[in-house]
Amino acid sequence: MPRIIVIKGADLGTTFKIVRGEKCQIGRRSDNDLPLNDDSLSRYHCEVIYDGKKAILKDKGSRHGTRVNDEIVRRSIELTDGDKIRLGKSILQFEWTADRKQKHEEKQKLHLEDEEQFETRAMEFGPTMDAAKPSPDIFAPPDDDEEEDEDYDTDDSDPGMAMVKAGDIPPAELKSTLAPSASPEAKKKQTLITIAAVAAVSILVGAAAFLLMEYTHQEEPQGPVPMEQLSDAKVVVKNLRMLLSRPPTYVIDMEVINVSTEKLSVKAKDFLAVDTVGIAYRPLQPISENDFRTATIDPGAKANGSLNFELRMGAEIQRLIFQSRGFLFLEVE
Repeated sequence: MPRIIVIKGADLGTTFKIVRGEKCQIGRRSDNDLPLNDDSLSRYHCEVIYDGKKAILKDKGSRHGTRVNDEIVRRSIELTDGDKIRLGKSILQFEWTADRKQKHEEKQKLHLEDEEQFETRAMEFGPTMDAAKPSPDIFAPPDDDEEEDEDYDTDDSDPGMAMVKAGDIPPAELKSTLAPSASPEAKKKQTLITIAAVAAVSILVGAAAFLLMEYTHQEEPQGPVPMEQLSDAKVVVKNLRMLLSRPPTYVIDMEVINVSTEKLSVKAKDFLAVDTVGIAYRPLQPISENDFRTATIDPGAKANGSLNFELRMGAEIQRLIFQSRGFLFLEVE
């Protein structure tokens, strides 16, 4: 059974065992499976799911993200024994129980023993193959048949049947017979052919790379522009105030005007608040009737509503981004 231990933070020493088929939800709210006293965490920050074979950690869209061994978790990651999970100011460690560790070590030991046995068998098999060489007498004529001996004594005058040893040929003649040297003209011709082949391959590779770049090249997307440049919507901030200071929570009262000739659909999640260091935040869940949810605005019409944003500790709101296309600078009253 895996477990999670808090090794740094206000809840130092807290341990939570994860049962097969269940999950461990972590966050700063008290209704989490593992609530932590850390104001830098999201309400529901992440969760660990154990199916009996492996444990998967999933980030639940937290504000500041989740890291495993200093690697940011994009969606999910499989945990291994000893992994350190960093959440805000807290650090947790994932561990398997002693039984799971022992089984894993035994499996690794068995695997190493199999590899050693395979290598030993390979070493024993090698010399056997090397020893299986043809006998030097395999082509010798039978000793008990004098007529066969006479057949093997061929006439030296027949060049097609003469058997000559390499040692009987002078070294110079043997070298010229086995590897005749190429003439200077042939060497020059071979060099030219090689150079031409290399040049042709280089040209083909360059052409292929050029075509690939032209085919796959895409212009980088442009960043948000001032909201005044949008042709379909106009966002007017009527009021901006800080509701709480710890954590900093802002309320934006706004008006969205449809300046196009088509119906405009606007949702609360179309807006992002950005603090002074560039971190973006999604609006909180609607908690009152005045909160902006979803609106379908006819051409020339307008819709009013409010958005609530909770920022990290010490952060200050700076901009409001609409549909990742336009932005407004904000000033707190």
